[in-house]
Formats: sequence, structure tokens, C-alpha cells
Amino acid sequence: MARKNPQPLFRLPCNSVLRGMLLLPIALCLMFLPRAALSNEPLTLAEAEALALLLTPELSQLEARRDALEQKSIAVGQLPDPELTFGTLNVPVDTFDFDQDPMTKIQVGLEQAFPKGRTLSLRKKQTINLAQAEQASLEDKQIEVLRAVRTQWFELHYWQQADALLRQEAVLFRHLVQVTESLLAAAKQHQKDVLRAQLELSNVENQQIAVVQQMYAFRSDLARWIGNEAAAQPISQALPNWPTPPPANKLSAEIYQH
Repeated sequence: MARKNPQPLFRLPCNSVLRGMLLLPIALCLMFLPRAALSNEPLTLAEAEALALLLTPELSQLEARRDALEQKSIAVGQLPDPELTFGTLNVPVDTFDFDQDPMTKIQVGLEQAFPKGRTLSLRKKQTINLAQAEQASLEDKQIEVLRAVRTQWFELHYWQQADALLRQEAVLFRHLVQVTESLLAAAKQHQKDVLRAQLELSNVENQQIAVVQQMYAFRSDLARWIGNEAAAQPISQALPNWPTPPPANKLSAEIYQH
């Protein structure tokens, strides 16, 4: 079954849950939760987002490069370290006596390089701009990660609800099959009614198989961001309480600042 834009067997009313303002909840305390809690408690969207922001290696790499450039911007803006020189002249090689020859000298010097013009300030500004570029790349990657995690979490939420409904339908149709078979045995029902009930049960069971396949697929995608253990948790029934989006005219005016 295709995983890109799958055609659902039936659709639950969840068209507007993906709208809202972008939030970046970084719940560092999730790092200290016991494994038992992570495996038993339903996974909320906020927890999935926080885990993804903490565990995605690309974000750590961008943060490291940004921090390195910020530290480098401080170093390149400073004067080079002064150099202390020490040497001797005309030392007698037979006795190495510094008092033997009046031409023997000891030299001590201090050197300091001064770059031309505004070299230091321009180098510092250039490195700061590079650090700001890495920060922008980091924020862009965070948005990309959150978008992927939210999409997969909501897909899992939908398919989990679909699976629950199909399980309820399967129970009803199994009971219907039993009833029609009992009525057929009592000559109060026709064979075609039993076959129809069995066909409906078979259709529901086939739909259950398709739903389980979708759930496995999206759990695998989600595990890429939050790990296999967290992705195996059941999805929380509670949807995030996001603020109401601004009016369409305001969104149109702000899109040029995106």
C-alpha cells in the first residue's frame, strides 16, 4: 500500500487540527524520564516534538557549527598574541663564557603584529555573519523536523482511531454472523444472509489489515526522529490545544515576511 497521500478507507473529521502558530517546545526533562514511563504512557505531540528536537543529529551538528563560529568571531577580532624573542650573539664556542668577549650579547625582544586598516573588525563581522547563517539554518531545520513529526503524529492519531472503530465493527459483524448462523440452523434465515454477514466481516478484517500496515509505516517514519522505543508508544487521544489562526487577510499580509 502506498504511503504517500494514502487513500483512507474512511476519514475521521480532523481537517483543521494541523493549523496553528508554530511552537518550539523543548522539554529537556524528557531526557530523564524512566524507560518504563516512555513505553507505557501515551505519546503526546509535545513529547514527540521535544524528543525530535533533542535527538535529531542534524540539529546538533548545526548547533555545534554555530557555537564554533561564535567563539571564532571573538578570536579573530583580537590582536595576534605577542611574541617574545630571546637570543645570543658572538658567544665563544670554546668556553661559552659570556664574560670572555665584550662583543658577546644577549638579545631579548617583544614583537606585536598589527593588521592593516579594519582587518580585525571586518574578519569579526564576517564570522558573526557566518554564525548567524548557521543559526538561520538551524531554525529552518527545526521547522522541517517539527513539520515531519507533526504530520506523522497526526497520521498515526487518525489511523489509531480508525483501527479502534474497525475493531468495534468487527465485534458487531462477528456477532451478526453467529446470529444468522443460529437462525439458519433454526430454519429462520436464508443461506444468503449468512454469506452476506460473512462477507461484511471479511471486508472489515481486510480493512483492519490495511490500517495496521499504515500504522507500521508511519511509526517507522516517526522512529527516524524520536527513536524506535518512543515511536512504539500508543498515540495520545488528546489533540494539542493550539491558538486559533489569525484571519486570512492578516496571513496574506504576513506571508511576504516569511
